[in-house]
Amino acid sequence: MTRALLVLAILGLLAVPAGAATNPRLRAFSSCKALAGYARAHAQGKGPSRKAVDPTVSGPATPTPSATGESGKGQPDAASGTNVQEPGIDEPDVVKTDGTTMFTAVDGSLRAVDMSTPTPTLLRSLPLEGGGAQILEHDGRLLVITRQFEVTPQTANGGAPRSDIVAAPGGTVLTEVDARDPANMRVVRTLRADGAFVDARQKDAVARVVLSAAPTVRPVGPVKMPAYRLAYGSRKGGHAHSLVSCAGVLHPAAYDGAGLLTVLTIDLDRGLPPIDSDAVMTSGEVVYGSATSLYVATAAGPGATDVHKFDTSDPARTDYRASGQLPGELLNQYSLSELDGRLRAATTREDGSESRVTVLEDQNGKLVPVGSVGGLGQGQRIYAVRFIGTTGYVVTFRQIDPLYTIDLSAPTAPRICMARFMARPPIRSLAGATRRRKVFTCKDFAVFEGGRSQRRLTQSRRDTEAQREPPRPLCVSASLRETKAVTPCCAALPRCR
Repeated sequence: MTRALLVLAILGLLAVPAGAATNPRLRAFSSCKALAGYARAHAQGKGPSRKAVDPTVSGPATPTPSATGESGKGQPDAASGTNVQEPGIDEPDVVKTDGTTMFTAVDGSLRAVDMSTPTPTLLRSLPLEGGGAQILEHDGRLLVITRQFEVTPQTANGGAPRSDIVAAPGGTVLTEVDARDPANMRVVRTLRADGAFVDARQKDAVARVVLSAAPTVRPVGPVKMPAYRLAYGSRKGGHAHSLVSCAGVLHPAAYDGAGLLTVLTIDLDRGLPPIDSDAVMTSGEVVYGSATSLYVATAAGPGATDVHKFDTSDPARTDYRASGQLPGELLNQYSLSELDGRLRAATTREDGSESRVTVLEDQNGKLVPVGSVGGLGQGQRIYAVRFIGTTGYVVTFRQIDPLYTIDLSAPTAPRICMARFMARPPIRSLAGATRRRKVFTCKDFAVFEGGRSQRRLTQSRRDTEAQREPPRPLCVSASLRETKAVTPCCAALPRCR
């Protein structure tokens, strides 16, 4: 029995077949029996391997700057908030503030610090269960999200026993804290859920918490759905409740793995438990939230990414709306951006042959490509993306650092309107060049790419050799007369507005 469960769990990570994108609209199971039958039938098939969610690294590792620099909550001018991707959409962070009190979740403790005086004062500290804590806050009410950990005995090289801290399979703790009186803040309720924390987004008082779990489906017998237990204060135990009912689980027409991606809707004004839950039979890796939508993306086998759209316009519920597929892989949440109901996505092909920006539109439950521009950084991978209004900025990397500016004002006809290149390695062989990096723009018509060794070398030696060789000019301007001029490569690019 144990071997059969293990085989089923491994096969649950199998990816989508090639034709999975033909009908991306998800369907609901009619019963737990139907869910179990679906999982058993498809887990016996074969397909390309898919990327599994690592619960130890899910979610944002560190806060990253937003395009606007505004916090999601719209806090007082004197207080800085979390750097977020979209204005008005808050994200979990290890520090939150209401302008006078700072709340921190570090070293296994939640601390309230009075910042209204020249000397910060610790008001109160509460122990936290689990690790990797992050906070969401609204009007003095906190939702602290942590991952459960356990000590697993290991054996060192010499045979002596040792202990390593590893993530427990699928453990997430949501702690509701009343901090309206910071000096007397207290734990109100604690929710312990099956499933690894992926990420969360918050608009006003409503948070959407994304978990990745898996139902237990044995070769025979009933299915066991992921559950949570709710307890008052910090007490253990509590009655078990399913994260979502079997009939509430959606699945694609083509098998997408046995994982269960669950979106919990939590009203911080009301506190725990969740007021709504939605689930898709897939895994979850990248989460992006706009003012009215939540997108969850996951690898869909070699060279593709599935994207699922949820409607978050109603603060009391979250509703599934559409699904689609992108060519290539996403870098992170900043690879996605919504404008006027359309999703813009920057992806790189698995083999790194090129990157592109694709515009998806919700058409009758399907996210359909309505515009695309490719050819970005051929032979390179995306290293950074930002979308600001109708313009997208994409940085790819190999031996040069190009920054592409993309005009998205016409969603069905995006275009590259500017490219900037930074020479790598440092220029030494051209007149007037310095030992530092020099930035060239399309105006200069100067682009360089590090020379590659033609000898058969190992990858590490090839990379080392490439760094030693002088750059090879691809196109230059008349100002670099010592180098033979080549047709300017940027001359044909239209200018950005």
